[in-house]
Amino acid sequence: MFATQFTPARRHEHWHEDSAAIVRTGFVGGACQHDEMDTSSRNILATFVAATAPDRTPRCRERDAVIVEQLVHYLDHTDVAPHVGTDPAALLSLEREFGGPEGSFFRVFGVDELVCCLPGFLDTAPVPPAARVALVGRLLRWIWQGRMLGWNAGCAFHDAENAVARARREARARGDARRTP
Repeated sequence: MFATQFTPARRHEHWHEDSAAIVRTGFVGGACQHDEMDTSSRNILATFVAATAPDRTPRCRERDAVIVEQLVHYLDHTDVAPHVGTDPAALLSLEREFGGPEGSFFRVFGVDELVCCLPGFLDTAPVPPAARVALVGRLLRWIWQGRMLGWNAGCAFHDAENAVARARREARARGDARRTP
């Protein structure tokens, strides 16, 4: 009973209720946002894309959608043990085996684990494209401003921020022709 009582999916139940209440009241990061936004772990990336879409050009929205698809594929098909630990990774492995890999990450985990895995996502390509780095940076800001992290995810958030900063520095050192935001 103890092992099932504190699985990652159960740990986030109360968090989602609190986060959804904050978003429904329109207070996200001190600014008024959409009246209704779905902040459940399964839809957090779609909600992010929808919430940031008005500020993006159609071309950028298309590129963001492709990067989010790459992120979802990474989360659903990659070994996340280095990022979330071996026990949670074993739980995800079982979910992939019995429920299929598509959508498996968010059936088991929430935003905290997503943040834990973002540095690994940046490291998947030998040279992360500037757009991927920028999207991860915006996603982190959006999560932080929306107060969507659990109390124990602060270190993972800072690790992800540092990974974004490192990727930006490396891009500048390479002299990438593209602007790195």
